Amino acid sequence: MSRNYEAEIAAFVRFRGITRCPTAYVAPAQGVSSEADRVALRRRANEFEMAREERVRHRPRLSSRSPQFAAN
Repeated sequence: MSRNYEAEIAAFVRFRGITRCPTAYVAPAQGVSSEADRVALRRRANEFEMAREERVRHRPRLSSRSPQFAAN
């Protein structure tokens, strides 16, 4: 990449129509928040995790004895 990489990146963004930074969704924000907000975020994360575990628990399991694996 040339020394004028900012212009190249800007041209790429304009050409591709990118409007958001994908890395913004990878990790939580690192800003300062109140204790109440942190508690609410932890509670929400726990609720999502409990719901995910519940879905996994009720997901049908395939085994080698399942009809899908029977020889035709």
